[in-house]
Amino acid sequence: MKNITKILALVLVLSMVCIVFASCGKTLSGTYKAELGSTSLVGGETVYTFSGKKVTISVTAGALGFEKTTEFEGTYEITEEDDGDMKITFTFEDKDAEKYNQTATFEETEDGIKIGLIEYKKQ
Repeated sequence: MKNITKILALVLVLSMVCIVFASCGKTLSGTYKAELGSTSLVGGETVYTFSGKKVTISVTAGALGFEKTTEFEGTYEITEEDDGDMKITFTFEDKDAEKYNQTATFEETEDGIKIGLIEYKKQ
């Protein structure tokens, strides 16, 4: 009876460990940047900084030598669709950042990540 109890307890512990690891989604770490525009007159950059399930997006827009940078903090989740495609969902609470609340295709590349059609290089 003691052996059965020990085996049952071990099976339950191993099952719980498997469930915990299965519930943890993919996360990113680090900073990824994409530059938009190639002239010195008009351009900008978007930078995503990932840490755990949190993300900070920094958007810099520039024109004629003037630059403005805005930052927003939010969360993200990476999921795998039934067809194998990866999706990333961003959620920002700030009213000014609502336009960044989106779900887009996601892909890891050799040099960084690709969100939608834009590739962000690892910094």
